[in-house]
Amino acid sequence: MATQRITIPPASSKNGNGHAEAIGTAVPTQILVKARVEMDRTIDRQVEPYRQKIQELERRRSDIDEELKGLYMIVGFYDSVRLQGAKES
Repeated sequence: MATQRITIPPASSKNGNGHAEAIGTAVPTQILVKARVEMDRTIDRQVEPYRQKIQELERRRSDIDEELKGLYMIVGFYDSVRLQGAKES
């Protein structure tokens, strides 16, 4: 089984000057991988509502852009009719 060596100073291993002694503890890589996967799942669950909100806002923005294009076309047509009317009179 593959292991990764990390240093974990336990609370009970204080030396005379109040500092924790570095005691090496081998932690199986499998445990570290499992913890990482669980952490990633937790983050994904917390982030998902925000992703959905962003998608909703992007859809609304797209709809608003389409409405603005239509309004600009109407205003442009109105301006051209008004200018045409001013030229004829």
